[in-house]
Amino acid sequence: MSNKEYRKTEHADPDIVIRHLDGIETWEIPAKSDTKYLSHSYFRYIGQFPPQIARAIIRQYSKAGETLIDPMCGGGTVLLEARLAGLNAIGIDINPVAILWSKVRCTYVEEKKLISTIKNHLDAVQRDLSSGLITIDRFVQDRSPRQTKNVLELPDLHGNEEFYEKNTLHQLAIILRQIQQIENKDCRDFALAALLAILRKVSLANKKKMNVVIDMKAKKYSVFRTYENQLKTMILMNEKMRGLFGNTCLALQKGDILSFSIPKGPIDMAIIHPPYPTNTSFAESLRLQLAFMGIDHKSLIKHEVQVRGSYFHKSNGVQRYLVDWHNILKKIYGVLRPQAICTVVVGDGRIEYVRLPMGAITCEFATDIGFSTERFIRHTLVNNTGRTLNRRMTQDYVIVLRKVS
Repeated sequence: MSNKEYRKTEHADPDIVIRHLDGIETWEIPAKSDTKYLSHSYFRYIGQFPPQIARAIIRQYSKAGETLIDPMCGGGTVLLEARLAGLNAIGIDINPVAILWSKVRCTYVEEKKLISTIKNHLDAVQRDLSSGLITIDRFVQDRSPRQTKNVLELPDLHGNEEFYEKNTLHQLAIILRQIQQIENKDCRDFALAALLAILRKVSLANKKKMNVVIDMKAKKYSVFRTYENQLKTMILMNEKMRGLFGNTCLALQKGDILSFSIPKGPIDMAIIHPPYPTNTSFAESLRLQLAFMGIDHKSLIKHEVQVRGSYFHKSNGVQRYLVDWHNILKKIYGVLRPQAICTVVVGDGRIEYVRLPMGAITCEFATDIGFSTERFIRHTLVNNTGRTLNRRMTQDYVIVLRKVS
């Protein structure tokens, strides 16, 4: 299909402005576009791309009943769009926060059950908060049952206590304990995802940057009200998703794509959005959420596909990043059916003032592996739809590859 024909097809997304600049197809999602419709509004997963891109690619190159894989699923943007289009979705990610958020974002929970469960949960939280009898002690296991009756045990936060005032930490611990007592797993995951979503907002950390640092000027938010509002917002969006997923299936697995055994069966499409070479580590950006799941973010950083994080540099980072990226493309090629589409959303990097042209490198790797390049699209980043805070990055690329044989 030519670019001219593409403009006329029903798959053209009205939220995408398509131009041709210097002979290159260029997409732009206007800043006024709604990128938070349905459960895309649940959480802010730093680094995610506008859902309109996934929506347009899925609608053009797939049909209902097929299966899509996202081997670095992050916050679940691609997986949600796949299910909304009638596809079965497989998501893999090394980060357990990503797996939880993807599951909640892509799952409809029966309304009456959810509303009743969350109401009882919030009532229980309020009772504990107003009782004044509960204290925090991480070393509760050293006490007798009588001594521990009104004592909360926090998970090991691996030094991230510094990001919270004492009273804030106390309230978060109460909420976490009450979440753990929710019997229904879907409702429990829903509540935990909401708690993780507010952690940075109620902390002393900066609110917008990808890396997490103390910001003593940060606005202070009420823990309970922020949590309650987060749940209410998510419940309203959950109601709007009733019946939208049809008979589609969602499969999520925590793991490193390079060592993970991908489920057997025909896979008809892949969409991959790898970490950009010089971005802050995703484990670093989610360190507060990981800590509340009892995980030290540093244990994940060394397994991520990256060149460097904000506080962590890999030796031979560029070489390792490129080797890993080549191997990921090769692995995905091996699990796709013949003629299947693999779309990559990738951005260039800059290492020691030298540009790393990941768009061109990806096309070169893909050709070596056996893909053909169907389309090379330049995605112009604008406010609210992808521009970085320092504005050094103004574009990335949407590369549509086809498995030739």
